[in-house]
Amino acid sequence: MPKPKLALILGSGFSKDAGLPTTADIPEKFLMTPTNTVLTSEIEDEISKILRKFWERVFGFKNGGPRPSLEDHFTLLDLAANSGHHLGPYYSPKKLRAIRRMSIHRVFSLVTFGKKKRPHIRKMLYSLNKNFDLSIVTLNWDIIVERHLENYADSKKLPFYYPIEAIALTGTFANQPWPHDGVPLMKMHGSTNWVYCDSCRRIYAGRIASTALNRKTFLEPDDFRLFDVEARLANQLEELTDDRDCPHCGNVLAGRVATFSYRKAFSIAQFHTIWERAHFALCAADNWLLIGYSMPEADYEFKHLLKSAQLGRNKKNWIARVVLKDDLSAENRYKSFLGLTGKDVYQGGLSKWIHSSLDEYIGER
Repeated sequence: MPKPKLALILGSGFSKDAGLPTTADIPEKFLMTPTNTVLTSEIEDEISKILRKFWERVFGFKNGGPRPSLEDHFTLLDLAANSGHHLGPYYSPKKLRAIRRMSIHRVFSLVTFGKKKRPHIRKMLYSLNKNFDLSIVTLNWDIIVERHLENYADSKKLPFYYPIEAIALTGTFANQPWPHDGVPLMKMHGSTNWVYCDSCRRIYAGRIASTALNRKTFLEPDDFRLFDVEARLANQLEELTDDRDCPHCGNVLAGRVATFSYRKAFSIAQFHTIWERAHFALCAADNWLLIGYSMPEADYEFKHLLKSAQLGRNKKNWIARVVLKDDLSAENRYKSFLGLTGKDVYQGGLSKWIHSSLDEYIGER
């Protein structure tokens, strides 16, 4: 008998359980120079100063005052820069695009270091894969789920693949397509371990490392010169960005992600493929398990995908369960948008759910 199909949908609350900040936590850390960084502390300090000045000039931010949300931060950047307009007299489109790149770099730094592998997450992935035909849909940039799939049970690996034409960047299979074997992992907003060539339009994927961060693909020395940073620091950064040539055509590799903005950019073809594959997986699944995903208003494209898949199903029996951590607002969104009830939503957090309810959930299948 074939196993029932399960779509596992992950938000930033899933990664918080492994030691990373949630989307709501990041603004508190956004202006702080990271203690772990791929750059010198001097360069990271300059990024902090540029970002702080942006918040002060645009949002009226002051120490101790309320911080803008990531959605507001990135939406203002995207709407102004992409339309060719200034944001006030000081921030030209060129400066706004530079700040956007620095902002993504800073968030990548925050969701890369301090990571932990959790035995209970490995246990969950092992149990779900054993009992279901598993697909994973994640809204996160980080590679927490990849790390746990690589070491998911008794030091064994659970094969996974990105359902796009991703090229291995390093290792034994460098410059070859990743095999489509194992669990499909659909990263709806991009990934810290992907880099993109704007010339030959290939996505390269590092295995389990934050490739875009390590190769500084969101930082340009000329961006720092726009803000009158000391020339020696811009030159220092130039020396650090020397491993970004595309293996196929020699163009400079860059990063492409969809930000927290209300105006997300899904301009490259690979994003369209990922979203199509996710829609298919959600339509085909007998069960949805949503972990740590608060269904924020800025994700209206993904909410539309969920609703389209929910209504496009041809099966009557459908189990949807949500695991949150003391987030009543998100619970109400699930009730009003997907029609779930209180018994469908667990508010005790992932760790407690795995220990108290995972076996029962598997038994419902």
